[in-house]
Amino acid sequence: MMKKVLVSVILFYSFNLFAQTSESERIKIYQEKGKDIAYYHSEGLKAFNEGKYQVAIELWKKEIEIISSANACNNIAIAYSRLDSNEELIWRKKAIELDPNFAKAHYGLGCYYWTIGDYESAIKEYN
Repeated sequence: MMKKVLVSVILFYSFNLFAQTSESERIKIYQEKGKDIAYYHSEGLKAFNEGKYQVAIELWKKEIEIISSANACNNIAIAYSRLDSNEELIWRKKAIELDPNFAKAHYGLGCYYWTIGDYESAIKEYN
């Protein structure tokens, strides 16, 4: 099971997370750190699903130390939202900065704006 998760995570990263990284840099990162990236990502998901949001945040931050990841930033934002922390806004914006077309981050930012009553900004993010 862990092997399937590892392969899935690595494939996901290869398609989504390296838009600003050259192909040769990506290959080098995978060769050197692919297992670490997958470990921090999957353990973060496990902690999140167990309701250990702060642990998940720390694991995903370690993932980001290895490679910039819009997905990890968005996951951190979601964890902060579960902790009712305004840090959610910062991490949603970081995810969008890394990948301006990352729909989940835009949707999450729209939800954030909606909950604080900034409907105009929310609609902008939903579009």
